[in-house]
Amino acid sequence: MARGTRMDGWRVVAAWLASLVALADGTGAQDREYDLRVLPAEHQHMTDPQTGAELTFLTTDPAPDANLYFHERSWLADESMVIFTSQRQGGGLMGYLTGTGELVQITTPSGGVGQATASLDRRSVFAVRGKDVLEISFRIELSADPQTAPSKVRATEHHIATPPFASLNSSLNQSCDGQWLSLGFGGYGAGDAGILIIRVADGATREVCRAGIHPASPATSSGAVPIRTC
Repeated sequence: MARGTRMDGWRVVAAWLASLVALADGTGAQDREYDLRVLPAEHQHMTDPQTGAELTFLTTDPAPDANLYFHERSWLADESMVIFTSQRQGGGLMGYLTGTGELVQITTPSGGVGQATASLDRRSVFAVRGKDVLEISFRIELSADPQTAPSKVRATEHHIATPPFASLNSSLNQSCDGQWLSLGFGGYGAGDAGILIIRVADGATREVCRAGIHPASPATSSGAVPIRTC
């Protein structure tokens, strides 16, 4: 075999192996775009009679709505949208457009998302759908007259990783430098509980902590002793 032909063959093999690695860590998945449903504003403004402070109730639907847990970020980095969850019909993860008061249903063509936190420095949220960890970015076009023509919000979905655990059971948290996400796994009858970290750039996943039940440990009043391997 000629040298040039051999080198070309190695390049093909290397490219094939690289594609397998990309698919394994999630970077080979194609981004996809879709429009999100925008609902009319339902906010209410009032002045507090005792302090004079101006108050805005972002939602007034009878169903319970809740901001994200205090560990997570509820505001997009540019303050264009506030993220919350709703138990209303068709609710789930939603957003409040600060420019118009309209509401956005944040979902995907493959199903709803949850366990979310807003990105530290981008107009996006990180969320979980099934066993997939996603970043959903938003392109927002505010309407000059939302009562006659709603604003437009288009989402770009990027697959970051599919961690190899049966259950992902905590909300996502982003590191202070924006490079990593942390997420709880297992527990609640789904095996040992632990914490994993996921690199945002390429989806590389690493387990950093595990807490389980050691079968050989002396029994306590509950019949088992938790162990930690952090």
